[in-house]
Amino acid sequence: MSAGGASGAASGAERPTAPVVLPGGIVAVTGPTGELRTYAAKDGTPGWRTRPAAAERNRPAGAVVVLGDGSRRLRAVDGATGRQVWRHALPGHGAPQLGPYDTATGLLTVYEPTADGTRTVLSAVRPDTGAVAWQHRLDGNLVPVAHGTGGTLVLAATHREIRTEALVRYDPARREARRVPLPYRVASPSIAVRGSTAYLLDALGRLTAVDLSAGPAAGRVRWELETGSGNVSALTPGPGDRLYLSASDGRLLAVDTARGTLLAQTAPRLPAGRLGYVTSVPAPVAAGGRVYGTAPDGSVFAVDGNAPDSW
Repeated sequence: MSAGGASGAASGAERPTAPVVLPGGIVAVTGPTGELRTYAAKDGTPGWRTRPAAAERNRPAGAVVVLGDGSRRLRAVDGATGRQVWRHALPGHGAPQLGPYDTATGLLTVYEPTADGTRTVLSAVRPDTGAVAWQHRLDGNLVPVAHGTGGTLVLAATHREIRTEALVRYDPARREARRVPLPYRVASPSIAVRGSTAYLLDALGRLTAVDLSAGPAAGRVRWELETGSGNVSALTPGPGDRLYLSASDGRLLAVDTARGTLLAQTAPRLPAGRLGYVTSVPAPVAAGGRVYGTAPDGSVFAVDGNAPDSW
């Protein structure tokens, strides 16, 4: 979100993302073998899909979906039809990776760390044409995770591509980068940003709120919350001061970010009451006043986002 809410993994490996709505009332999900599948939102009729490609990543960006498989070329397909719009290499990149899309500027961030991890090439791409609006080189091994206000970027500075050791607020218009050290390194967190606060969720379910504002408070931990959930999903920003996440036992959790407390959680949803091995947990979806979750027992369920006491 351009004005303070986005999430993503801070390492090369991504957690499963929630379904997204494309132009024309189409819902898109990533299949188990990497293909992008689409369905009509009104009745679930299958639509277009991409070819299976386990290494391919996708980013919905306006009217198109941009895809990349780690090779030199990126491609974009029309979100309504799946027709290819463009496919080409980007100048300055050998194997570009997809970052977040900014709805305010209409630009998609593409990045690529150098082989030695000392610098990162950042590019802003116009999704409809693939043209590069700007390209800058920053010091450090950086992964863009969110857009802030005014076209700024929040990036995770990683240590050996696994642990996040700092966050960087970058203003591309001024070419100013401000590094905010974290109090400790966090392994492959999901990160959401709202205003001057970053929320980092590690794989063991510890959620940390960190001050991103300028001045002596930068990097200060505002609060920490142990959710009691291992193997969690990526964070899903909700309305107001809420964040949502799913746990491997099928629970859906709501966090009050203003107070740093667990606001509500559903009961576990397990097949035959037993917790099996779940390799990845899909993120919940917040839409229309409801929050939708999936569970290892195969169910998809919805709860009232405005009445967490009813969960």
